[in-house]
Amino acid sequence: MFHLHQQLNSDGYQVDLVGWGEKLPASQDIVSLLDLEVPFFDGITKENLALFYKQSKITQRRTSSQIRPQDPRFAQVLGMARTLRPELGVPFATLEMQDFGPGSMEAICLLLRKIQRRTAEPTEVSEFDPDQEFAWTNGVIHVSRMYWLSIPEAGGSFSTATLEIGRPGLLNTLRCAPQPMKPLQPDEVRVKTMSVSMNYRELLVAMGVVPNEGQEVVGTDAGIVTAAGANVTNVSVGDRVMAISVAETSYTTELQLSSQLCARIPDDCGFQDASTLPTIYLTVLRTLREKVNLRGDQTVLIHSAAGGVGIAAIHYAKWAGAKIYATVSSPEKTAFLVEKMGVPKENIFYSRDSNFLDAVMRSTDGRGVGVVLNSLSGELLRASWQCVAEGGSMIEISKRDLLCRAQLAMSPFLANRSYIGVDIATLPLIEPTWVQEHLVTIVDLYSQGIIHPVRPITTFPANQVEDAFRHLQKGQHIGKLCIQFSDSPDLRLVPSVAELELRADRAYLFVGGMRGIGVWIARWMVSHGAKNLVFLSRSAGEKEEDRALVRELSEMGCQALTFAGDVADLATVQRVVSSIAMPIAGVIQLAMVLADTGVMDMDIGKWNAAVRPKVNGTWNLHEALPTDLDFFVMASSLSGIFGNYGQSNYAAANTFLDAFAQFRQSRGLAASTVDLGVVDEIGWVSRNASVHRKVPLMGFRSRNQLLHGLLSKTGIAKGQYIWQRDPRTALSRVHHQEGEVPSGSGEAKGGGLKTFLSAVQDNPEVLHDASSAQVTAKEIARQVSIYTMRDSEQEVDLTLSLQDFGVDSLVSIELRNWWKQAFGADVTVLQLMNSGSFLGLGQKAVDQLKQKYLKP
Repeated sequence: MFHLHQQLNSDGYQVDLVGWGEKLPASQDIVSLLDLEVPFFDGITKENLALFYKQSKITQRRTSSQIRPQDPRFAQVLGMARTLRPELGVPFATLEMQDFGPGSMEAICLLLRKIQRRTAEPTEVSEFDPDQEFAWTNGVIHVSRMYWLSIPEAGGSFSTATLEIGRPGLLNTLRCAPQPMKPLQPDEVRVKTMSVSMNYRELLVAMGVVPNEGQEVVGTDAGIVTAAGANVTNVSVGDRVMAISVAETSYTTELQLSSQLCARIPDDCGFQDASTLPTIYLTVLRTLREKVNLRGDQTVLIHSAAGGVGIAAIHYAKWAGAKIYATVSSPEKTAFLVEKMGVPKENIFYSRDSNFLDAVMRSTDGRGVGVVLNSLSGELLRASWQCVAEGGSMIEISKRDLLCRAQLAMSPFLANRSYIGVDIATLPLIEPTWVQEHLVTIVDLYSQGIIHPVRPITTFPANQVEDAFRHLQKGQHIGKLCIQFSDSPDLRLVPSVAELELRADRAYLFVGGMRGIGVWIARWMVSHGAKNLVFLSRSAGEKEEDRALVRELSEMGCQALTFAGDVADLATVQRVVSSIAMPIAGVIQLAMVLADTGVMDMDIGKWNAAVRPKVNGTWNLHEALPTDLDFFVMASSLSGIFGNYGQSNYAAANTFLDAFAQFRQSRGLAASTVDLGVVDEIGWVSRNASVHRKVPLMGFRSRNQLLHGLLSKTGIAKGQYIWQRDPRTALSRVHHQEGEVPSGSGEAKGGGLKTFLSAVQDNPEVLHDASSAQVTAKEIARQVSIYTMRDSEQEVDLTLSLQDFGVDSLVSIELRNWWKQAFGADVTVLQLMNSGSFLGLGQKAVDQLKQKYLKP
């Protein structure tokens, strides 16, 4: 507080210090430090809740909630703020502080001044409201933006698209193939590849010149951490990192490796630049700094000086003050070294023959050079050895002559010359700690401006990797070649075709879930192999509909247990967990209590009613359940993302869930949230008419397409973005307008039904046509064909019954769900199975549409 006070004063602000509960000065902006040390809203008292509802301009919080959160309880203020803004019209901005290091106080003052300026001097009308959420991390203020991300097919096991060569020596046999992901180990991370820096060794492997032993560094990548094992501490999920790959190939959409082999990159370093840094600068540090301690009074000859290692070595040698000699293979590369790297032209020689030996000796008055960084082979290797001065060293970084058992003259060793072999490719296995320490060193040297990315960079998209290898094969490029993965739709992660199979020898815990969407998820899980479900809620098993669900699941071959109790009570959760005979493999947290009221009327009872089941209950599950869960799924809400009138308590609880998911993921534990809108017809809202009438006012509705996505094989459906004026949706709007938002509704091949239903909406009288039942019957048959793994485009005999078509009870459940989405009407499994034929089903659908669209 003292440093912030001091900085505000130095920036010309008059600062009043006011304690919590004291009267706030009128007409002044407020910088609130309520969340400075402890999460203010966690376990909030009646008195503090009543005092909170004051106008605020900025809230500063000690712990980040949206970027690598360490304590998810701090995230509750986000949901509160997102509701306060529209409900009270309050300019309530939040600033999340990852640390209070250099520049942090200045950043707070800068942000405060920006907020004041836009309030006092409003600009022209914008399609977006101003940003209200900020985060200080790694010395930069960040804002939030939502971005469309396709979701792989539900139930599929993930694989990567990985480059392989069909026949070594034939570049036209390079291809990408799916490879399974191995289980993540405690010390490993997964990195989504954004850029790969190519090296000449990879070409030699592709051409069959050197073997690929699968345990050496084969490339350097840059990307984003998508998962981290439980023991990983140096990076977190979401971090931008550079990495060195120890695998058969680094050309893969998702890289899995030891966390020791990656390091977080600065915010001002792009992925392509970052991918050029690791291997070449590890080589330079190992050779020029560690092996020969290159100094300002030494001379160094750098072969292939216009390549990646060569350019990096020049950067380091110039910093060390050494005199540089270089060899290149073309006049264009000579011009590059002179114009871009500052190497004198008279110090640059031709590398394709041994004449450089005479040139070096002339330039050094016959002494030779103190250090030779060698990558040449054959006769040029021996010529390079003769360039070494007495007491000097030649460092070999090429493996070609080593593998071919080439010979080297021994007599030069008599004059204290050294021949040193450095193979960076094996260091991660031999000295992983050294690699980890020096990756951090590389980042530090980059941040200090001592070393630089290797440029120029020639970039190829991942689907043109063959062209990139041919370009590398020519040996005419300058700098580095990089493969860019970020915009390569052909190489996305693809799910395998295998169905999701839940474990019959494990239990799955539902918190809530005996009503609405939980019932449908339970049925779906049983259809995918679950045999043991456990339900915990305040009244689980006490109502007839609960007992009916237990009987239904039993008929499907699943044992369902019910426990009545409060998930917000840790002792209750521990009792339930200890009562379950078999290991728990997954949890579905569906606990929800709505206690809506305006923020000015919110009391502690309504606050706790909505917050405790989600915040305290979820934390209790975290404490009581094993760490090796396959999944920990929490039903959150769009009210937390966007705020919602009268739901400040509910929104706060849901922003906790979103931060809690990141919190567990950063520790290598399973966790995910699904931010639901209003799910028509099956959820809590469908059973509460007063709430259902208010849905249009809430501004978001997720119709039952979302449930269809959860229950069908086509993947999770994606709804449209919601509040157009929220600046966080700016990127989403751009992609939506460009037609890039993928649809999860599976209607690409269902255009016939879509066209028919559109015609019905325009003119319901078409339902009287005899052909209507034929149309709906064909579409029902097509859908059943999909569910029974038949060709959906093949003509189906519409006089067949579902039983004749091989439809069992599980498929009928899925068909019933699709029916509700497609026709907007409910139908029982018994009605489906007793309809006689597809034509009978088609007629039933028409009859339901008549009830919906034709008034009696």
